[in-house]
Amino acid sequence: MREKIRHLPARLLTPDERALFNEWFAAVGDIASGYVSNRAGDDPALHHRIVIVTTAADGPSHFVYASAGRNIWIVVSSGQRTRIKRFRTLRAALTFVRPVLVGAQAENVFDEAKPLRAPHNRARTRAKALSTPTRAENANRYLAKRLFAQCSDEWRLGSRR
Repeated sequence: MREKIRHLPARLLTPDERALFNEWFAAVGDIASGYVSNRAGDDPALHHRIVIVTTAADGPSHFVYASAGRNIWIVVSSGQRTRIKRFRTLRAALTFVRPVLVGAQAENVFDEAKPLRAPHNRARTRAKALSTPTRAENANRYLAKRLFAQCSDEWRLGSRR
């Protein structure tokens, strides 16, 4: 697991982002645990990520992070299916997990996009090429799903020992 997540490095949270997370966590009442993994003793695979545990017995339910060099926030959530969503802001990502912040909208990055109207086929082809996920985005999505499944399995196995 540790080797796989290192392919998706997360950037450090800014002080404003850390304050926003603290505000969100203080407002949420039904989450067992939530923290930013930055300590030396933390799992290196989760470094610089927000880890949210909704039920203590189930382990981490959400990972929230921004990839290094990017400002798009990624939320990986568990359940029957592992879901990966991207958001423009940390506020929107946290609101997706639990809507407690005032004035926040949990809109997925791709839900906000409006279809492009092209006057001719050439422009339509360009618009389609821009909306198609790149090979790197597909690889990141695949690795994130595998990582989350592995984290969940390790958490369940560790809690039974």
